[in-house]
Order: sequence, then structure tokens, then C-alpha cells
Amino acid sequence: MEQMKVNEDLITALQSQVLSQLTDSMLDREIDEDRKGINPNYSKQDLFNSTFVLSRIVMSKMFQLQEEEKMHIDYRMSMANAFGGQLRTMIHTYTGIDMHDVAASI
Repeated sequence: MEQMKVNEDLITALQSQVLSQLTDSMLDREIDEDRKGINPNYSKQDLFNSTFVLSRIVMSKMFQLQEEEKMHIDYRMSMANAFGGQLRTMIHTYTGIDMHDVAASI
């Protein structure tokens, strides 16, 4: 059991490192794009991938909060569903893209 925890911690640390490198790269690119007036024109797949990462991290933090607050399972499920629905609505409102359609096409 301890080995699984070590492996999970290592995976999380590596993913965090990759996310930091990606963020640094995107920040550097954004400065250059802004200066040149370039739109990177990310794909729907890119939007899906970044949304998945955001959702996974938020859900992890939500779980921590729910554990600390000792929330009932029904309220936990309600929170998770509300987050997913609100995120989907927000993305559709500001991009016209329905993430369910994107996921179905993968």
C-alpha cells in the first residue's frame, strides 16, 4: 500500500512539473503573440484537454474541502455536478463550443 502512495505522489509531482513547464511556455509565447497580434487558434481538442486538466485539479481540491467539512455524500455529488454543469455552460457561453460534442468526437 505504501508503494502505491509513493507512486501516486511521484506521478502527481511529475504532472505538476509538466504543468509548470507548459504554463511557462505559454506565458512566454503569449507575450510574443500579443506583441505581434497573433491568435494561437487552439483546437477544440486543446480546449477539451485543458478543460479536463482544470476539472481534475478542481475536483481534487473540492474533494479535500468536502473531506475537511465532512460533507454528506449527496451534497458532495451535488457540488460535483454543479461544477461540471457550470463549467460546461461557461465554455459554451464564451466559445459556442459544447464540450459534450467535443468529447463524443474523440
